[in-house]
Amino acid sequence: MKSTAYLLNPARGPLVNEAALLRALSEGWIAGAALDTHFRYPMPADHPLWRMPNVIMTPHISGSDKGPHFLDRMGEIVEHNVAAYLEGRPLWNEIAPSEL
Repeated sequence: MKSTAYLLNPARGPLVNEAALLRALSEGWIAGAALDTHFRYPMPADHPLWRMPNVIMTPHISGSDKGPHFLDRMGEIVEHNVAAYLEGRPLWNEIAPSEL
């Protein structure tokens, strides 16, 4: 991964090598990580991921359609992106190939 890349794992914690991720984050090999699943449940309070400023951790509900604002937010994103696409403007949440 590029040093500007962010690892996103909404699947299962063990899909990612924990020791390698900790090293990559602490040594700046990658820019950060967003983890919706974890290596252990519950994650120990003293786990280093909790203290890393370049890590976002969510409780495996990042894409939950049960949230009170999910449908409104999805509608807002779709509405914006359709209008932006038709007008040739940047889309929300778009990742350019150069960012991969």
